[in-house]
Amino acid sequence: MATLVAAAILASALPAQAQIFELMRIVGEGGTWLGLPVTAGRASFVGAAVPVAGLSLDGCLRVWDGHSGEWTVRAEDKLGGSRLDVTAMPGQPVRFEFRGGLQAQLDVQVEWSEARDTTLHVWVGVAPPSGRDDGRDSCQPPPG
Repeated sequence: MATLVAAAILASALPAQAQIFELMRIVGEGGTWLGLPVTAGRASFVGAAVPVAGLSLDGCLRVWDGHSGEWTVRAEDKLGGSRLDVTAMPGQPVRFEFRGGLQAQLDVQVEWSEARDTTLHVWVGVAPPSGRDDGRDSCQPPPG
């Protein structure tokens, strides 16, 4: 689901066709790193409706190893039935599934166990339900 957040952030000003291409680029690359501003231990994001054309993905959320504490992530597709409600520790993978309709609109809420300001850095890896062609685990960001 968070990959859709990335697509919404990166492509919100683009026309629908360009948004689909941006989403496909992220999926083709196996995911993306996201940075979300956190104030007093909390962050939120409500994205624009993004065309997903029935996209189905298996994914993995992985909080950057350099963070501390626990990260509770609640994400809901307001136009579909997909939800994610997890608590993640830095470096530990959290797998999820996303099954989209024609469009998705994500509402994401994040709570950090520390009431400080930071930027949450999180890898969101994705693959089709059949897996990646290159055999790479979606929980592992590509080297580089």
